[in-house]
Amino acid sequence: MKQIIFAVLFLVSIVAPAEERDLTGKVAFVRLTTVRESTPGAGSEQLVRDVLLRLTQMGSANSFLALSDQTGSVVVPLEAGTWCVQPYSINGQPVKLSLHTMQTSHRCFTAVPGTMTEFGVTLSFDVRLSGRIPGLGG
Repeated sequence: MKQIIFAVLFLVSIVAPAEERDLTGKVAFVRLTTVRESTPGAGSEQLVRDVLLRLTQMGSANSFLALSDQTGSVVVPLEAGTWCVQPYSINGQPVKLSLHTMQTSHRCFTAVPGTMTEFGVTLSFDVRLSGRIPGLGG
């Protein structure tokens, strides 16, 4: 009897982690684009590179970081759900958002499995980013 219980527990311990790793039908994608709003009366927004972005899933402790590239964009695979974005400079200082983007409805998006969501993060026109990405080896 002890051998049967041990065998069942062993099989459950093997199967359970495998189920947790299966992301079939759960993965969504988001293309985040970071821009700086134009100065009043100056025209269009400017793409901003090297913005550290913290994505936090609403109703969960899930959170991770992404970094916008030289085009101001990053594609992130994530689990479906509602996610909110907060920008930071490379050295981790919070970055001021545009007045429009400060509203929760403009900082959060819903990621739907099997789709790509386009989402813009607009920084205030007076933001000056600091910090540098370290090179390899320090």
